[in-house]
Amino acid sequence: MILRPCVFTQGLYFVIMKNMRRISILLCILIMCMFAEGCSVPGSAVSGNAVRNIENGAESGIEGHIEDGTYKVDVGLSGGSGKASVTSPATLTVTDGKMTAEIVWSSDKYDYMLVDGEKYLRLNEELGIEGDSIFRIPVSELDKDITVIADTTAMSVPHEIEYTLRFKLQGTEDEGSGYGTDEEDKRVSSRISGSNVLKGIRTDIAADGTYIPVNIAGDDGRAIGFDNTVNRRYADMFTIAYSDDGYYYIHIEQTGDIIIVPEGKSVSILNTDSEDDVYDKSSGDEESDEAGDNEDSDKEYEAVVLCKPFKNIYLVSTAAMDVFAAIDEELSDIRFCSLDKKEWYVEEAAAAFDAGTLEYAGKYSAPDYERLLAGDCDLAIENTMIYHKPEVIDKLDSLGIPVIVEASSYESHPFGRIEWIKLYGALTDRLTEAEEIFDERLKEVEPLVTEYEKNSAAGSNEAGKRKSVAFFYVTSNGAVNVRKSNDYVSRMIEIAGGEYVPGMQENDGNALSTVNMQMESFYAEAGDADILIYNGTIAGGIDSIGELLDKDRLFADFKAVKTGKVYSTDKNMYQETMSIPMMVMDMNRILKDDKVSDKELIFLKRIE
Repeated sequence: MILRPCVFTQGLYFVIMKNMRRISILLCILIMCMFAEGCSVPGSAVSGNAVRNIENGAESGIEGHIEDGTYKVDVGLSGGSGKASVTSPATLTVTDGKMTAEIVWSSDKYDYMLVDGEKYLRLNEELGIEGDSIFRIPVSELDKDITVIADTTAMSVPHEIEYTLRFKLQGTEDEGSGYGTDEEDKRVSSRISGSNVLKGIRTDIAADGTYIPVNIAGDDGRAIGFDNTVNRRYADMFTIAYSDDGYYYIHIEQTGDIIIVPEGKSVSILNTDSEDDVYDKSSGDEESDEAGDNEDSDKEYEAVVLCKPFKNIYLVSTAAMDVFAAIDEELSDIRFCSLDKKEWYVEEAAAAFDAGTLEYAGKYSAPDYERLLAGDCDLAIENTMIYHKPEVIDKLDSLGIPVIVEASSYESHPFGRIEWIKLYGALTDRLTEAEEIFDERLKEVEPLVTEYEKNSAAGSNEAGKRKSVAFFYVTSNGAVNVRKSNDYVSRMIEIAGGEYVPGMQENDGNALSTVNMQMESFYAEAGDADILIYNGTIAGGIDSIGELLDKDRLFADFKAVKTGKVYSTDKNMYQETMSIPMMVMDMNRILKDDKVSDKELIFLKRIE
């Protein structure tokens, strides 16, 4: 018997076949709508970590799909003559849902970039880094072409050239990017170079935020008691715990963790097979039932193990040289650096060059590897720009030269930057001296800090009663570059007793520390400022009011110009990190005394 479908089934079959094309189109539209609306399984959630580990994650370009943190992105460049290139991968930073990328060109001739009509200046001078031009620009979307303009001075006259950039989030965590943070864990552990990595570390968090390892063993197999922590008054970017016998556990935000081991010693993960082997953080005896209640102690991290002594350091971070010099004016632990003698304003560095104990070993992006090897380099200290050249980190590591990436430039408090002297003191067995020097440098400025903190805590409404100060410089194209109101220079002015203007730039949605303004806008904000301070560090200072007026005649209408309250900084401001308190005192003197003389000032000079 042959079974035949019922009449209804036959009819339905012919209807479907006749309208197959329409049905297919409707299904495609339905599927596209589901994706466009972000269709997901009920009750499911995608964490920041999942976004970071999905290939082509956030390809929709919606910034809210990426958790705040630091990421690694591939950068595609097209346009121009085809001769220029940018470093890829690059660092993408997400702050409050807004994305910014650090762009490093293959030339030092680019002086500014234009993105959506906004001008962004190169950061090299501010960062104290020579060579290829560095910019930090906003990124509106990922996996989309973004048109930018870059101005080059390589020709007889400057030229603006149009380029297209495309940013693509790198793939899975297994590829070893080590970038980014997830919503539950803001720590990263693989951005410090070193083949000697200890994995499986568990930590507790002390009341002051210091990470305390609880399962690291010494030579005898017993737990090392990291019972001491370094007090941090202003710094937020590092923590240090240490043992009585000289072991240090250092955590650096956005960089990773380090274990400093005394000469001739070693470390390992504590054997926890037996209860007798488990270290109790609070007493040093067997672990109590309460140990490990801290959520962080259930997670495992890794740290690079560095063995003392360090006697031939390659110091790439120029801002750190003055800090090392404050601990040891002979710089006996620093053998190599990334600036030549003529470029140093730090006297101790220039003297070390003359003595033959310090030598140039190439810029951060192109170290002189042969020189470093011949000089038995045992440690490289970089700043975060090295992440634009990951191949340099890999090469140094392959040569047995570990890398520490310092992050002092990310400190929001000006005195947090000089508090890094404590970390360098720990590296060089001079922690006690470093703590004493830090306290001594702040002694004179302490009353100002106390008054500032008291007013801040009380929500003082004294701002309108304080003298207003603008800190700026004029770019080669006539824009006015100012610090944001939450920048460390702005805070220096506030600690000194002034009110920083312009003050409307703090919450503009990107992570840049400076912003460019049109001259008319700057006049509207700072035309009535009591004091103008011209930032001579970036583009060179000025020596007369005439030079200021040559930059723009509108300055003649500024109140400070009319009253003779215009000052300029010297070019050594950014290199002399340890002198930040003295700079604050200079600012305080010009705020208090209208007739202060140049002889009483160190970093500022009156412009007449």
